[in-house]
Amino acid sequence: MSVARSKLQKEVIRLYRDFLRTLSAPRDNSSAANTTITAQIRLTDSERSALRETIKREFRREAALYKRTDILQIEAAVRRGRRRLEDLQSARCISCSDLSGPMSPVSIALLKRIVSSLSPNTNNISGAFAYGSVVFPQHGRPTGNGQIDLVLLVTDPVQWHLLNIQRNPKHYNLLMRSAKGRTTMPFYLRTILTSWPGPNIYYNPLVKWYDQETKNTLLLKYGVVKVDNAIDDLISWSDLYIAGRLHKPVLWIPVTDGSDGHAIEYKMWSGEKSLFAPLDDAQRTNLISALSYVLLTSASTEHVLHESDLFRALASISYQGDWRMIVGEDKNKVARLVTGSERVAKFRRLYQPCFSEPSLSKFLSFEQSSSRTDEFVLRIIPPRDDPTFIAALLHNLPARLRTVIYRNKVAKNGQRSGQIPVGTIRDAVRRAAVRTVRRSSVQQTLLGFLSAGPGRSVKYALAKLQKMFASLGVVRWS
Repeated sequence: MSVARSKLQKEVIRLYRDFLRTLSAPRDNSSAANTTITAQIRLTDSERSALRETIKREFRREAALYKRTDILQIEAAVRRGRRRLEDLQSARCISCSDLSGPMSPVSIALLKRIVSSLSPNTNNISGAFAYGSVVFPQHGRPTGNGQIDLVLLVTDPVQWHLLNIQRNPKHYNLLMRSAKGRTTMPFYLRTILTSWPGPNIYYNPLVKWYDQETKNTLLLKYGVVKVDNAIDDLISWSDLYIAGRLHKPVLWIPVTDGSDGHAIEYKMWSGEKSLFAPLDDAQRTNLISALSYVLLTSASTEHVLHESDLFRALASISYQGDWRMIVGEDKNKVARLVTGSERVAKFRRLYQPCFSEPSLSKFLSFEQSSSRTDEFVLRIIPPRDDPTFIAALLHNLPARLRTVIYRNKVAKNGQRSGQIPVGTIRDAVRRAAVRTVRRSSVQQTLLGFLSAGPGRSVKYALAKLQKMFASLGVVRWS
């Protein structure tokens, strides 16, 4: 065992003991030695017991997040733990939810009110979904005063924005506000909204929204995209932006019926069309493509894949190549997305229908783990390099990814795809996806700077940097 790892293990044990010692301190604050702790932590015995169990559970969860060789990540986790301990000792953190992350404050009813206020006319909206750490609280991250993330899929973005500028001019930058009072969108704004390269999702970040029902002011970030563009991305992975976002669980918001967002998620697989039908079909294709991509590009030769590893790989597709992951993002973002029983269950519900797809069912078996009844594994029946299996996975990929096999020196000397080494196919497909993500992330970032305006862009960038440093344990989550 390395000296660094040995010291780090001792530091983790010391942190764990300090947490328990803090909660076990006597409530009699007459002792000078205990004044700092006991005078500030005023909890009942039941509250102390609940916090103690929460601490034990959180340490087990953190231990499951990292390999023993991930020294830098473990050091960052220890720094975060020390800050949580300081919060506990100074009474800034006095409940189980403060330590393990609060329940989501976002309800379907609230999201419906938000969408209705932004888009009163449902004729121009085909779908909407919410995502992010406020909607789905993540392990080790408080929701704090974070913004609610939304995407609206509309049939005519130009007309939608023109009407929304009249209703909510403060949501927009000064350039877009120049359309206020007009009956048609100026040419230069129409060009931005329709001809910007890449994903072309127009985001309004850091928007203050007042809820008439609860009398609370919330912070929103909502994006608007043409539904046809979203469908194209889901099917072809032209940008891997909306497609990548929908590789992960989201909360669909009812826009035309009385069902709830969870019901919509399941109806997408049942043939009961509760969303815009082409969108349903495109998302189905997108998920099958994602599963096939992960199975094809994985270098593992194992026949059993644990669901947590599978879901981590699925969640990673749209981040591989994203320049924002270098600076300005939570360094544990992917791990947080798939950590915790609730988040794993959401991934399981999202992808479980894929395993019974005719093109995959004869190769795969998604079954309960023999070691733990609350976990599942994906059993791959044929050898990982079986030609029939590889051909089936390739067939499920978007056509634009398949074509890379016949380009860029992959199909030399007239080779047919069945004669190309599996490793060559794997690398070519992975590189194509990474290039797509890198290009679209740059294009979307540039549009984001333009849509947010200078002031909000700087504020938003600083918030992203704060998030990155918090994930490293340098500063506290806000």
